Amino acid sequence: RTLHSLGTCHYLQDRHAEAREHLGAALALHHARADRAGEADATANLGNVCATQGGFAEARERFERALELYRELGDRQGQATATGGLGIVLWYEGRLAAAREHLEPAVALQRELGNRQGEADSTTNLGNVFLSEGRLPQAKDAYERSLELFGEIGDRQGVATATGNLGGVLAAAGRLAEARAFQERTLALCRESGARFAEGFALQALGTLADEAGDAAAAARLLEESLALRREIGHGDGVADALIEIADLRRR
Repeated sequence: RTLHSLGTCHYLQDRHAEAREHLGAALALHHARADRAGEADATANLGNVCATQGGFAEARERFERALELYRELGDRQGQATATGGLGIVLWYEGRLAAAREHLEPAVALQRELGNRQGEADSTTNLGNVFLSEGRLPQAKDAYERSLELFGEIGDRQGVATATGNLGGVLAAAGRLAEARAFQERTLALCRESGARFAEGFALQALGTLADEAGDAAAAARLLEESLALRREIGHGDGVADALIEIADLRRR
């Protein structure tokens, strides 16, 4: 499992190309050795990498295969993880009702299994769906719950992410000054904890808020920072989002 562990470490440190290489090699070895539990785990972890890089079709296939293997193995924790992963991919693809239908049972199963990290992660992702649907009270409740869980288990990167998400709810509600304060706090937390994936989101959110406040220079600087960081860590979907916003800013 050395290759698998290396791939997971690379993923957690936002080194996605290296993660994909090691997890792909691990998957081939697990399959060759008929290690179905290892194959399921490597497949699910490759789903995470693919989703982060913007390869949503492949990510969906990986999570569906992982879920099939976990069901055959009777691994309920694996089923919760793969179901939640599918929910994330469906959210990225804009299939919000389907995403919610996956994430709500994922949250419930993680809670039943006593996996507070898994519950916090799935609750965060369910909040993302609610926010995309414009259901701000439900999104706020989900993010506050995930913030509570992340705080209890000492996950500083999770705390940073949840704080930024609450800032997103405030921005959607038109409370821009409060949203900016939350995102500034998020950026500081990200840099303290090394949460580079979340840092990219915080920089873009601050850039968007600066643009809405009429400060085009600050908006451009923050968006360029977000773009550079996302390119560095291989966050494909984030790169696309930042480029779209930068292009829109330049057209005005």
